[in-house]
Amino acid sequence: MTFAPTTVSASFDGGALAVRRGPNLVQQMVGDDASIRFTRHARLLTAELVTLATVDADGCELTAYFDGRQLRVEIADLPATTTVCRSGPSASGGGLRLVNTMASRWGARIMGSRAIVWFELLQQRDGTRPTPSALGAEVGRGSVSSVR
Repeated sequence: MTFAPTTVSASFDGGALAVRRGPNLVQQMVGDDASIRFTRHARLLTAELVTLATVDADGCELTAYFDGRQLRVEIADLPATTTVCRSGPSASGGGLRLVNTMASRWGARIMGSRAIVWFELLQQRDGTRPTPSALGAEVGRGSVSSVR
């Protein structure tokens, strides 16, 4: 089966509605052909980052890309002071531990006073998440970079 790459974007105001709509949007995008595990991880990680954004900001922008195997979700417009955007031991909230454990890769880009936090999931044919070593030596997890 050939899968046409899909990109979706949405803006959310802060609050519980965003935490429901963000994961629903991602689930609709990956469709019924994705494994149950992959879909569950995609929903959970999206909910964690949208929750982080709506706690620390008045709203956020969600952009997601899926090509049938790789999903990338970006949550933009977080304050650069958000916990995930600071390095060191303080950068480990409960949701971030989930993102670090379940995502194939994740990170944050800081641009002045705002930030984008993102994660990627790769779906194996058997539905499992590939290990970082299977993704190649250049792949890092939990990177934070600044753009001035």
